[in-house]
Amino acid sequence: MLLKRSYGDIWWLDGLVTLVSTSFQEYEKNLEEKNNKKKKKKRGDRVHYSNQKEETIKVLDSQIAALCDEIVKEVLPV
Repeated sequence: MLLKRSYGDIWWLDGLVTLVSTSFQEYEKNLEEKNNKKKKKKRGDRVHYSNQKEETIKVLDSQIAALCDEIVKEVLPV
């Protein structure tokens, strides 16, 4: 069926295929960029949560130390 069409029709079809191919490549590129942004954000979130975890541990350590001091003062009066 394609052979019966004129050269202009084939040229138009070739242009359409090129356009669709180019559009698909742009779509893949945009999709990859979005995925990279999501990955970068996740890495940043992990760093943030890691920092929060370290700060929480420091605070808990100091609270435990303070409680230990209070217990020692009550058990062993000076």
